[in-house]
Amino acid sequence: MSNFPIINPLFNPNNFPINNNTIFNNVNPNKNQIINDNEVKRLTKFEYNKNVNITEDKNYEFKQFIINSEKEIYSRLKQNMKYFSAFLNSNTGILYFGINDNGDIKGIELNNELKHSFELELNKMIDSYDEHIKTNKNITYFFHEVIKNDEMKINEDKKRYVIEIYIKVGLPDHIYTTPLKEDDNDDYGCYIKLNGTVKKITGDHLYYYTKNKIMKYVKSLADKNNDK
Repeated sequence: MSNFPIINPLFNPNNFPINNNTIFNNVNPNKNQIINDNEVKRLTKFEYNKNVNITEDKNYEFKQFIINSEKEIYSRLKQNMKYFSAFLNSNTGILYFGINDNGDIKGIELNNELKHSFELELNKMIDSYDEHIKTNKNITYFFHEVIKNDEMKINEDKKRYVIEIYIKVGLPDHIYTTPLKEDDNDDYGCYIKLNGTVKKITGDHLYYYTKNKIMKYVKSLADKNNDK
């Protein structure tokens, strides 16, 4: 099991004690959780204050916040990096910045300088993952300019954007953590995506999640060999 890749950082699942009474029911890796990319509906029109008619679930997450400085960009990305880990581990999904919890399009207000800084910070976060994440383009992002209407008020030097971060499920033989430590005294977090939320997995839960994922991966290889 020590050879099972756990991305950024490495750790050994054998360090976790086995407790046969611990059952991790929230995610069962023996069930098919990997969805096809075409099962995730991508939004194509972003008009201010319009509702997207999509709810937060295992495939979608909405976040709305205000950015006034470059420092706040890093802080906001760090607060939400758990969704990178969760989608990579669980299923393909989209993280939308600029849509509130009710599904209303508000946008993130940015000038050209802040938009450029946001792109740089996103690239740094993606680059911190293993090379196959970049090669396979598991994490891609798009800045969609919000369509103005009479309700939208904005400074002349700024525009509102919905930032779409499209995250394809990762490799079946990998476990993915957050790209950065969650705080100075903490470690890299490992998350899974559930309906409308994420769950951090640690200790025995992480041990059994890793073990089950290995078993599923080995079984899939055996099934492929049997089909030949």
